[in-house]
Order: sequence, then structure tokens, then C-alpha cells
Amino acid sequence: MRGNRIWEVGMEATRRLATLILMVLCAGCAFTSQATRRLDNRVTMQSVLLQNIPPGTPLDDARKFMELQGFKCKLVQQGSFVEQKQFGDDSKRHENIDYLECIRSETTGMMRSRQWKIAVVIADGLVDDVFVSLHLGGPNG
Repeated sequence: MRGNRIWEVGMEATRRLATLILMVLCAGCAFTSQATRRLDNRVTMQSVLLQNIPPGTPLDDARKFMELQGFKCKLVQQGSFVEQKQFGDDSKRHENIDYLECIRSETTGMMRSRQWKIAVVIADGLVDDVFVSLHLGGPNG
């Protein structure tokens, strides 16, 4: 009788621990934003970014948003950024700008990849504009 009670208490503790672990994992998922996931063109990416970090957004808030989206970011001062419009189109080079450079690579299929390079342009510690460049990799990419 006493052995069954110990077993029941152990099972209840295991169930509670499993529930707690599941809740923690789900909470982590809920706080990871997916606003820029599965986008496949630079125009849509730029639009989504400007909706989420519009001009006037503080630099720290912009960095937090971009990092939640899976980007690795670093501050560049008086740098240049090449904004590639579409594959094969003319590119526009922006010179002497302060910006948060954010890069994310994604696998889009077997032997195919997509690399986003984002320049969150900063003026006086606030977002001023967003430039986007998209590089495709893989066969015929």
C-alpha cells in the first residue's frame, strides 16, 4: 500500500514537471515574433519592417525587434550600404550613413538559401529609414 502511494506521488511530480517544462517552452515561442519569417521579396520585407519600426523608433527598440526576428545586428557609423532592388536590377549605394546592420540567413529548400541584409538608418538615435538587400544562393540563384 505504501509503495503504491510513493509511486503515485512520484508520477504526479513527473506530470507537474512535464507540464512546467511545456509551459516554459510555449512561453518562449509566444515571445518570438514571426513578422518577417517566410517573406520572399525585399519590397514586402521593407514594408513589414517600416510597419514595426517606423521612423522615430528609438535605436534600442529597433535592435530588440530585429533580434527577435532572428537577425544578428551591429552598429555601423559613416558606412555604406548597397540596396539591391531585385536580382539583376540596378543597385543603389548609400554612402556615409549611420545604421544598424542586420543580417539573417535562411534555408529555403534543398541547396537554396536566402540572405537578408538590412540597414536600419539612424539619425539622432532614432530610426530614419530602412534599406533592404536580398541575396539568393543555390543553383541558378
